[in-house]
Amino acid sequence: MELFWNGNNWSLQLDALIALGSSMLLFLFGKKIAQWLPVIGRSYIPAAVIGGVLFAIINFIGYRTNFFTLSFDTSVQIPAMGGFFACIGLNLAFSKQAKLERKLMIYWLLCILTIIGQNLLGVTLAALFRLPLFFGVLTGSASLVGGYGLAASIGPAAEELGMVGASEIGIAAATFGLIAGAFTGGPFARFLNRHYHVIEKQTVSAALQEEAAVRPEHRQPGDEVLLITINSFLLHTVLISFVLAVSAATVPILQKFFPGLTIPSSVAAMIVGMLIGYLIKLSGKFQLNHAILNLYSELFLAVFLTMAAMSLQLWELSSLALPLLVILVCQVLFTFLFCYFVTFPVMGKNYEALVMCSGMIGHILGATPNAMANMEAITSRHGPADQANFIVPMAGGFMGDLVNVPLVILLLNLFT
Repeated sequence: MELFWNGNNWSLQLDALIALGSSMLLFLFGKKIAQWLPVIGRSYIPAAVIGGVLFAIINFIGYRTNFFTLSFDTSVQIPAMGGFFACIGLNLAFSKQAKLERKLMIYWLLCILTIIGQNLLGVTLAALFRLPLFFGVLTGSASLVGGYGLAASIGPAAEELGMVGASEIGIAAATFGLIAGAFTGGPFARFLNRHYHVIEKQTVSAALQEEAAVRPEHRQPGDEVLLITINSFLLHTVLISFVLAVSAATVPILQKFFPGLTIPSSVAAMIVGMLIGYLIKLSGKFQLNHAILNLYSELFLAVFLTMAAMSLQLWELSSLALPLLVILVCQVLFTFLFCYFVTFPVMGKNYEALVMCSGMIGHILGATPNAMANMEAITSRHGPADQANFIVPMAGGFMGDLVNVPLVILLLNLFT
């Protein structure tokens, strides 16, 4: 940790371990706030987002008053996200879900429609406000679906083609989207449930299944409850570490043979986790303890998302002029309407569909970890949604980028 005067204000830099400890404290504080304010808890707003945004607000106050700035080492973020998706992959390998290829493709098509819709809406409103048309793309899928990564890479390219301020607008739009996706996915799920009561139906169904499972006549040889022991905890720790090591080695090997292929480390961890999980399942020599995996996945997600929220530079929003802010608000409304009238009914009008809608709002407006946090806030209270946990990060993250990135580049060359 370093504290020094940089000539304008005090600067506090936290090393990786202090940043990790701070993120955990903020996560716990976020959970406490959700308990103290029931409206927040009922709205399924992730505790990691609550705690992380509080840190971002404090940093914003220090920046605006020119008194202090806070920064920290984020080197544990990416491994934490990889660990979360590794646990998701291992859990999916042992789940009893039927094949999901059809639902995966349907959800992917819905994501493509939202990407196209965002850009059409953004370009149309930019034209009405007499702004350069590519500003509509920057406040569309380039910064919302694409997030900070695509916004940061497209902005300078747009400026070289004459779009003054493209970088600032892209980063500001991505910041707005992350906040909107994190704080609206849960309340939207609550709104859906008020109309369709799918959570109550899911709770009753889960209770009946649990009651049937504990009856001796319904027990199967593999249905015994697995206790968390020191040995099993260590074995699962080694397993998750092995999945992360294999996925970390797989990505550069694939990129060496396929230079144009970009595979996010999180997707690689989930796929490797699924493959290793299937091998373990076929061997029959080791049974995964889902309680341990769930503990690890919640911990990994809390670390990543809290740090992501802590990293928000809220002062970037000041670069959004009123017309651009109006466009972004309209993008949020468009996403809500699409999820309500299209995604929810198409995906089945059930508990899984409700969880997917919460996830879609997270990644269409922000990022895949946002989506996973939105879904976890619901499933931690009302039971698992294995289909949503597989479909949303795969179709909305990796497969969505396969369409979004080329489309944004095409529009960049078309409108500049």
